[in-house]
Amino acid sequence: MQGRRWFFRWLAQAILTGLGWLAIATAISVVVWVAFPILSGFGQIQWFKLKTLINQQLVWQRPKTERQEPTLPQSEAIVFAEEEFRLQIAVLDLDVPVLPNIDATDKESYGPALKQGVAHAKGSAFPGQGKLAYIFGHSTNYEWFVAELNAVFYQLKDLEPGDKIMVEQNDKKLQYQVREKKIIEADETTFIEEHLDEDWLVLQTCYPPGTTWKRLIVVAQPTAEEDR
Repeated sequence: MQGRRWFFRWLAQAILTGLGWLAIATAISVVVWVAFPILSGFGQIQWFKLKTLINQQLVWQRPKTERQEPTLPQSEAIVFAEEEFRLQIAVLDLDVPVLPNIDATDKESYGPALKQGVAHAKGSAFPGQGKLAYIFGHSTNYEWFVAELNAVFYQLKDLEPGDKIMVEQNDKKLQYQVREKKIIEADETTFIEEHLDEDWLVLQTCYPPGTTWKRLIVVAQPTAEEDR
């Protein structure tokens, strides 16, 4: 009889011990599952910051003639037509086509467009119309996805107030200057809706790179004539 009691007591202890270790293993797995993407994203962001800094140093070490910005027309009445134009950011060594009138809410519309360049949001103004022009593009936190996703906007996080942005269409050129960067919620529309009548160029991508948690937006304004 005592032998049976000892056996059942041992079995109960073994089961409880096993359940305890299982609970610990499960807890560790959950922590790793939750924390790894965050830590990985943070590490990748820091890595890209370092790479971007190195790239910027290489870009701006070129002879001045190789990185000189194009001369801007002096007319204040430049208005872009509703056709493809280009976005150029010298400090990021970025020169990319902008496809016009792309529905930002329809993946079947913006998906193919973002494989070719970045997209001008349908319903927003075109540069030169005196209202808010909205351009969006892919971002990623993994270097090997930059080419696959055409994630040319992953460097937007490195722009700073005062950096210059150029938009060009045929012989028409407009220059903007970065005013601010903002991180907003993925479903936030108030900021844009409140400023539709502002003469702004807004660039948007996902943030942190490689996630769809939030949105990073860069707000730029036309440069004053004397700054061109």
